[in-house]
Amino acid sequence: MFKKYQIIHKRKMQNQISFFGAIRNDWHHVSKLLESIYSVFWCASKEIVLIDDFSNSEQKELAHSLLLQNKNLTIIFNRSHQGIVPCLNLGIGKISGKLCLPVAADTHFVGRIFPLVMQYAFDWHRVDFFFAKTIHLEQDTMKKTGITGWAVKKGIQCRNSAVDNFISGKSRPSGSSVAFRTETLKKYRYDQKLGPLSDFYLNNLMLLKHKSYYYNKVISETYERKNSYSNILAKEKALSLMNAAFIKYASDDIYLSEKQRIQFNENEKKSGMMR
Repeated sequence: MFKKYQIIHKRKMQNQISFFGAIRNDWHHVSKLLESIYSVFWCASKEIVLIDDFSNSEQKELAHSLLLQNKNLTIIFNRSHQGIVPCLNLGIGKISGKLCLPVAADTHFVGRIFPLVMQYAFDWHRVDFFFAKTIHLEQDTMKKTGITGWAVKKGIQCRNSAVDNFISGKSRPSGSSVAFRTETLKKYRYDQKLGPLSDFYLNNLMLLKHKSYYYNKVISETYERKNSYSNILAKEKALSLMNAAFIKYASDDIYLSEKQRIQFNENEKKSGMMR
């Protein structure tokens, strides 16, 4: 079925894809992000909306230079520092594509087949969420530090087992390799109260509540730096934030018991998230 779809749609990726992200004093890394978008999504109509979160003057000059060189790029300059979550939500409000992907300065897309698989998942299977694997690299040494993004099976995810897979950690989207149906993302957006876990919450909510598709291949690399704007999760705060996330799931009609919350926390401690 996919082969037929690929033939039909290779010349028809006309549904605009939007990329959005927040940047703060990281504009010297953005050129590689843009290069990867143009290379991997070469046959797609696209827009790129980036929010500059009050970078310094030198970095703003780099941003303006990139703006002049890239016709698909829009940059919104904040007049004061707002933080990642408000910037992402601002970007969501500005995008117009049918599908959208969050990005960071350290994101680098790889592979040229997955955009077709992604379109296939959204158009043929009518999913609201697509996720895949990310390789994490140490910026200075380029040493692989891990791979994120996994699920029990490839393709369409079974919602009947979604809660069990979430609690046990058998399914976990990677924040660097996800795509949304834009109209769905605009209904939720990111919750500022959850801070650095806002994307974790939203991505897993998609698995728990919406139709989703898993592509069992690496589609992005992300470079980890101690001073990275997007690498701000404080492990000592993870447990309290996760408890807040469990409360919020109930407001989105996902009801998890106290036993499930305890089991989830124990599984995450074993995996290292809440050490």
